[in-house]
Formats: sequence, C-alpha cells, structure tokens
Amino acid sequence: MRAMLLQPFYFPWAGMFDMMSRCDLFVFYDDAQFVRGSWQSRNRILSPQGVKWLSVAIDRSGHVGTAIRDMRVNDREGWRTKHLNQLREAYRKTPHFDLVYPEVETLLAQDSDRLVDFSTGSVLLCARLLGIATPVACASTFDVGPCRGEEKVIALMRAAGADCYYDGASGVELYAPERFAAAGLALRFHAYEHPVYEQGDSLREHAALAKAGSAAAPDVQGTPDTTGTGGARPFTPYLSVLDLLFRTGPQALDILRSGNREVA
Repeated sequence: MRAMLLQPFYFPWAGMFDMMSRCDLFVFYDDAQFVRGSWQSRNRILSPQGVKWLSVAIDRSGHVGTAIRDMRVNDREGWRTKHLNQLREAYRKTPHFDLVYPEVETLLAQDSDRLVDFSTGSVLLCARLLGIATPVACASTFDVGPCRGEEKVIALMRAAGADCYYDGASGVELYAPERFAAAGLALRFHAYEHPVYEQGDSLREHAALAKAGSAAAPDVQGTPDTTGTGGARPFTPYLSVLDLLFRTGPQALDILRSGNREVA
C-alpha cells in the first residue's frame, strides 16, 4: 500500500492532488507544528489584478510550538467574507464558477474556529470536485509514541499499514532510503512539471478594465505569449488548485495528472 503524509494545507496546489490521486492512503500530518505564514494557512489565486493571497486570520495567542490541529482562527478579522469576496472577484466570469464557488461558501460557513477544519476541509472539498476518492486519515489518530522527524514518518507509515512511502521531491534531501528499507518500506518521490491550462478569463477582464479606462486598471500589455494559452502574460503556475477547478471544471483531474513525470 502506497501512503503519503502531508501537513494540512489551505486549498493546496495541483501537484499535491496529483500525489493524492496516486496513493492508497493520504495521511494528514495534523499534529505537526504550526508555522505562521506557511501554506498551512494561506494560498494564492489569480485575479484580474494579478496574484492575490487567501490568508486565514490566526489567533495569535499561544501559537509557538502549537500543533496544527490545536490552532484557532481569528474571526474578528472577517477573513471568511474576505476570501469569498476575493474568489468572486477573481473567478465570477470563469466557466465553472457556479460549480466551485457554492462549495467553498459552504466550507467557510461551518461553525468552527479550528484551523484544521478549514485546511483539511479544503483538501477534501477539492478532492471531491476533482473526483479523487483516496481514503484519508489523521496522524494524530495513530499511537506511535514520542518520536520526531524521519523516525516519526516511518512509525506512522508502519502504523498505517503502508509498504511504500510517497513523498514530494524535497524529500530526496531529507530521507535515507536504507532506513525505510530496514523498516520494510519502499521510498518513492514525486516528480512533477506544472501543466499549462487556459487562464484567459483573467486576461480578458484585465483588457475590459483597461478599455473602460478604469483608474484601477493594471497594465495589460504584459509579455509575449510563450505558453500557448493565447494570453498577454505568461502562464502563472503553483496557484491553489481552485484556479484550475474554476477554469476547467471536470477536466481538472486529467490536466493536473498530465504533469506527472515519474518513471514507472
């Protein structure tokens, strides 16, 4: 059984979902330490004005050394409404807005102040829209005792019943294959090249703003199109997978899986 272990990120990028689609089990590393300003609580989208951040407001009390699953959000800052407004502005004219936006609206309306409910919820929501049915579990539900780093990863994989640990490309520098082999685990790393897809909706809105003479209109001259998308600026990769879903809908899974570069 191939399993992966990843901290719960907020509306992660396409590559993570390619990994998820190729696993037998996805384990949320929910008891990892929270890191302020990381992908655990924010991600990027593409608006008519360019790249924008969706950042979850975090309760600043007692976050040092706190596990992700114990972090609380700060609703006094109105971040939920802000995110919905940002998404509406960025994607209201995309082909699949009516498919994706109501789902995000429901997620952000949940009665919870736990960050992990929004981060894991965002992953599960996007996986469902993509058609990925990989089973999930939380690291905090496995009793592996006091261990850290590579030792904990191995312990979690063994507790989950995995025989192969699937990790991102950065894991090549972190993990020793011989230690995993000694524990009966194969070690495999993700190889991925971000696929290019049509992002023209934002560019057309850009052009409309400029044509209308809006004082807030950005420069739409951009750079020559070298991506084959027909746009006036280069393709913007590594956004939240929401960008792909809003623009391509049912085709999103095939598009994101086309970026896999692993040798079988």
